[in-house]
This record gives sequence, structure tokens and C-alpha cells, in this order.
Amino acid sequence: MIEHGDNAYEFAELVKAGLSPAQALISATSNAAEALGLKASLGKLEVGYAADIIAVAKSPLSDIEEMKKVVFVMRDGVVYKRLVN
Repeated sequence: MIEHGDNAYEFAELVKAGLSPAQALISATSNAAEALGLKASLGKLEVGYAADIIAVAKSPLSDIEEMKKVVFVMRDGVVYKRLVN
């Protein structure tokens, strides 16, 4: 079981179970939004859309473990985490 707050570990488990890294990421983003009935207002960085954004230093498509190393978090236009090298 993956505890709340440790959600990034779920990506690696999904990949171990057979999903591609892209499929694992989509399962937590656009698929989750669609399941919650929110897809119409999510999925774009554009005026009028809700935007919770995270960033990692390297592509999680090459290494899903990067999702455990979030360097930037923004929610509703407010930056909550920013790591600068």
C-alpha cells in the first residue's frame, strides 16, 4: 500500500506492473481528472484552466524514479517549492 504523501512511489510500482512510464503518469493526471469529472477544466497551461504543476530535473519517461525528486511545485499560481542549484 502506498501512503498519502508517498504518491511518487506508486509510479515505480505501476511501471514494475507493466505500464510504460507515460501510462503511469497519465494514470495519475488526465485519467484521474476524467474519473473525477474534471477533465474539461484540466490538462492545459492556459487561462481558465486549473493548474497544479510539478517539475523534475530529468525526464521521468527515461527514469520514472525521477518522480521521487520533485524540484518545483505550483498550485493555483502559488509556488510552494522551488529548488535552485
